[in-house]
Amino acid sequence: MVFPFCEGSGPLDIGNSCVQTVWSAGIPTLLATGFFFASIPISPPAYISRAWSRVNVPFQDSMTSEEAETLTLPESPSYLASEIPTERTSPTWRTTLLIWIAFLEVFLWATRGIYEFVRREGHVRDTICFLVISTTWLYNALKPALYPKATAYIDLFILYTAHLTFGVITLASSLYHFYAYATSMHLVQWMGMTANVAVVAFGLWLISKMPLKIPPDAIKNDIVSIA
Repeated sequence: MVFPFCEGSGPLDIGNSCVQTVWSAGIPTLLATGFFFASIPISPPAYISRAWSRVNVPFQDSMTSEEAETLTLPESPSYLASEIPTERTSPTWRTTLLIWIAFLEVFLWATRGIYEFVRREGHVRDTICFLVISTTWLYNALKPALYPKATAYIDLFILYTAHLTFGVITLASSLYHFYAYATSMHLVQWMGMTANVAVVAFGLWLISKMPLKIPPDAIKNDIVSIA
């Protein structure tokens, strides 16, 4: 089976630089597009909401952070109620770093796309792929900027994992071709690929250090102390 974007190569010829570039752009784009449409608030029909609430309530042993935030106690001072921990917060140092990392990747991939277009005199395939990769990083930048929270971003974790996987594959393939076939490559390209893997790995580490959810015990303890 021949890959339509790479002449003479199949979709599983991952050692081919063209196939790597296309997959590096295609998979994150599909993921980012799916996450974007999944984040659009769509209200389900009323009968589905009622059925889901009946199923969900018996298994809910503690209130969510949103319920704790809106909880009003009759004898509680209002200023204490505001101290109940919530899932949505102002940007933490982790989310701030994630925003900067993503915007840096946006700039670097867009710059590389423009550079490939100029260097190869209008060869648009790699240019389009690099610009598409740049747009997926724009999603990674805007999500924590517009929706900051203290818990981990599962969608960003998946996207960072995809970017890191293809970054490692590209770097390893380039090293193999360099030592096995003595292919030439500019020092700037080596530095760019290495820095990309390091930065994405650091961002993935930041996301992995964020909690998946706020511990219910923390919410319960705060409510008890307020009462």
